[in-house]
Amino acid sequence: MDVFISHAPIDRSHRTRLEVHLGLMVRQKLIRTWHRAHVEPGEEPSREIAARLEAARMVLLLVSAHFLAQDDCYEGEMMRALERHDAGEARVVAILVHECDWQSAPFARLDPLPTGGKPVSSWRNRHEAWAAVARGVRAAAEQLRELDERRMRDRAPNLGYSPLGGVMSLDVPRLPACAIAESAVDESAVAQSAPRQGFGGYGSPPGWGGSPRPAAPPPLAVQGSGGSPMGVPGAARGGMEPASEPQEQKPAMPAPEPVNDRAPLDREEDLVLLLDRLAQGPVLIWSLDPAGNVSLARRLAQELAPHYGPEVHVDLRGATWREPSWLRAAMLSVLERVSPFRDFPPPQDEDTLRGNYRFTIVTYRPILIFTNARSAAQIEPLLPPVSYLSTGPAILITSERPIHLPSVHTQWVDPLALLGEADPQGAPG
Repeated sequence: MDVFISHAPIDRSHRTRLEVHLGLMVRQKLIRTWHRAHVEPGEEPSREIAARLEAARMVLLLVSAHFLAQDDCYEGEMMRALERHDAGEARVVAILVHECDWQSAPFARLDPLPTGGKPVSSWRNRHEAWAAVARGVRAAAEQLRELDERRMRDRAPNLGYSPLGGVMSLDVPRLPACAIAESAVDESAVAQSAPRQGFGGYGSPPGWGGSPRPAAPPPLAVQGSGGSPMGVPGAARGGMEPASEPQEQKPAMPAPEPVNDRAPLDREEDLVLLLDRLAQGPVLIWSLDPAGNVSLARRLAQELAPHYGPEVHVDLRGATWREPSWLRAAMLSVLERVSPFRDFPPPQDEDTLRGNYRFTIVTYRPILIFTNARSAAQIEPLLPPVSYLSTGPAILITSERPIHLPSVHTQWVDPLALLGEADPQGAPG
């Protein structure tokens, strides 16, 4: 089943994540996806996109504010897809990527995914969101396949086709026209008395009687779940043997492969894995590029922003045991941005200050970015209690060396590869 994915160019990273979660359905030959990044060099994009849209049995709309604002997506693809949906030629499935004013859009009457109208970017765990979307797409695809199979079974008796695909051989002995005339039996009676085992019980052969027998109609070519033409999709699943010597058909489109669309698959997947790790507890990313580490941390913080409180940067470069005031300064920098205690003079007692700090980060769940860490002694005092590691703040630590703590996931990264074409920028002062 051909599936057309319509999306705004800026949302290509979300399209990549969707393709990853649809991968099992592609392997099972239930669907075959296509999008604008598959346009080959030398092809006219607008013509190719229009042709693929017309051939698609299902159209997935990746809905965001960018999608609704772009003419090509809204007028060129979405409106035509809805016309085919209303005509029963295709199924349109809207997938909410970001929160936007979609309730008044033409597709609002359709039930969007994820179920409940919560956009993918609003889920704390993106993999759960895309998995829910994939299950919805699978349900729609299987429903369409069953509908197509039922329609073809209903049409087969009237067209004289075999349920196994193609036209059955008409091996019934024909009576000469003179014999029919001499016996004064009309043509319909002869047809009713003729043996029918050669037709699979689907009626008299064409051309019965003295008239020349017309050529057999061509086999009915219906796109099956495997991508090759067959008589009725899914007939082999019902226990029937396949037709003899089936002709292997070359797929109309190649199987989906990762496309270099300026959003490499491994880069997007690494970002998703880091985000999932951050949802489980503190993460330390390290490389020999300190500016790149900070830029990557800020990029991850942008993804986490809808789910957490304010973003706070704390530079640990000068934090050493020779300067015992560094821990107090680090905690105060967080309290000044997040805590309700910021309107009061800071406590002089270190235990009270630490209690206020822990209460604040657990209650208000900020995004804490500790940059340029050099040892575990710098990190450990700033972490929340172990019982709040997965439900408290999002803590991201950058370093130029690996630092191992039992409660912190340490990950080597390549900031330039993960950020793509973005130039690393230092942390704000």
